[in-house]
Amino acid sequence: MRLARSTGRWVVGCAVCGAALFSVTAGAAQSISLTTGGSVNPQRTEGLHDEQPVYGINREDCLAGDVFQFRITGSNVGTRTLEVWAGEGSTECGTAAGRSDRPGECWLLYAASSLENDSSNLIEIPAQTIVAKDTEASASSPHSPSEADCAVPTSDAPITVAMYFTLVSSSNVDSSFTFNEAVIDMAGPPQLENVRVSAGEELLVVRWDEPSSNDVESFRVYCADVDPSQLDTGGAGASASGGATGTGGATGTGGEVGIGGAAGATVAGSAGAAGAGGAVAVTSGGTVGVGGAEASAGTAGASEATASTDTGSTNPDCPSALRAGQPPPEGDSSVWVCGGASDPSARSARATSRLENFTTYSVAVAAVDSVGNVGPLSAVVCGQPIEVDDFFEVYREAGGGGGGGYCSISQRAERGLALLLVGAFGALCWRRRRRPGQ
Repeated sequence: MRLARSTGRWVVGCAVCGAALFSVTAGAAQSISLTTGGSVNPQRTEGLHDEQPVYGINREDCLAGDVFQFRITGSNVGTRTLEVWAGEGSTECGTAAGRSDRPGECWLLYAASSLENDSSNLIEIPAQTIVAKDTEASASSPHSPSEADCAVPTSDAPITVAMYFTLVSSSNVDSSFTFNEAVIDMAGPPQLENVRVSAGEELLVVRWDEPSSNDVESFRVYCADVDPSQLDTGGAGASASGGATGTGGATGTGGEVGIGGAAGATVAGSAGAAGAGGAVAVTSGGTVGVGGAEASAGTAGASEATASTDTGSTNPDCPSALRAGQPPPEGDSSVWVCGGASDPSARSARATSRLENFTTYSVAVAAVDSVGNVGPLSAVVCGQPIEVDDFFEVYREAGGGGGGGYCSISQRAERGLALLLVGAFGALCWRRRRRPGQ
């Protein structure tokens, strides 16, 4: 069964270079070989990659606990031990002499002395053991795999790994073959730059600059719910001062004190309304009271969200679980893939999944490489879908009929239709001017 997987960029080059069987003593018949069972060998517990290389190991494969399964045929094995060693590139790790010549460059993947003299031998090698490159492991104890082995490396260059299957007696290799198709690629593409967002109806359009890496196959847009407990309230507009109290009328019969101006309202993020002036006091026989001074309008808050570029930071205007420069969070229900682009040359994508008008979301983008590794998140930006009315919607609401098109308009209705279209256009402009936040 072939399953598409998206994981790290270590491609384990485990193709059989040759089923070269050899013996150290003349006439010896001991041998091991890779059993041909189907179109591909070995198999993987998490499924082969649909993309090339099929034996690539990415970070997702590593975290999933993927296991390589080899079917080995033994002949006259006796008490000999099967050892599987690994080395990078052209490093010779199939013999004790080769390993001693290149210390620290070979690591043990498997060791067992219970090989059968038939094709029933199933050898399982965890991807985490391959990825770990534990050159300190002893010959009798391969590395114990764990998720800690799946840390993202500092380099995104793929590593080709050769796997040496050896039948050993004492320090002698009686038979061997090499599997060269494993490639380790655990790091995704670099962080995308200059991400920005614009709004549509129940959608956001996200744009970014050209990636700095050529190993990009697609892009994913991540959206997240805003965490209200982390909201920064420092961007609200300053309160408008209230109007000064009007000076009362001069002494006279029934003179009254003028009424002070009311305080101007505070509006977060926009200019505060000016305070109303004090009411003029009219007295019987007294001098007219001076009205209160008009209040100054409050200072408006910032009109645009600024993307946070610091690694590990969220955006204070729309705080969430998304963190710039970090991998997308796993298992967090507040974060989801809301859009993307499958074209590596794309510089924008529409985010549409689970978005509602007039709700603010955190948004970030990540590039995906050829073996399915997801790169770090871009800077986090804020976006809010808005309602958009097209001309035909307003036209129908104003009483327009028909399905559109000149041929559906009768000559007698042309004058009335013109007036209706003018009215619809005016209603569209009026509606947009009254839309919240405008």
